[in-house]
Amino acid sequence: MKKYVILGILGVMVPTMCFGASVRFTQLVREKERKMAELEKCMGSTKGLKIAGLSTLGLTAAGVAANVVEAKKIDEYEKLSVKYDTKIETAKTDLDKAKTEVDDLTTK
Repeated sequence: MKKYVILGILGVMVPTMCFGASVRFTQLVREKERKMAELEKCMGSTKGLKIAGLSTLGLTAAGVAANVVEAKKIDEYEKLSVKYDTKIETAKTDLDKAKTEVDDLTTK
C-alpha cells in the first residue's frame, strides 16, 4: 500500500512541477524571440553603417593621395625658391660690381 501512496503523491507533484517549468519556459522563449527581433532589426541597420565606413575609407585614401601630391609640389617650389634666391644674389653682386665700376669711372 505504501507503494501506491508514494506513486500517487509523485503523480500529483510531477504535473505541477512541469507546469511551473512550462510557464518559465514560455517566458524565456518569448524573451528570446523579442531579442532575436531586435537583433534582426540591428543587423538591417548595419548595412548602412558598412556603406558609410567604406565611403569614409575612400575619402581618407583620396585625402592621403592629395597630401602626397601637395608634398611633392611643396618640394618642387622649395627647390625653385632656392634656385631663384641664388639668381637674385648673383644679380645683386653683378649690380654691385657694375655700380663700383661706374663709380670708379666717374671719379676719374
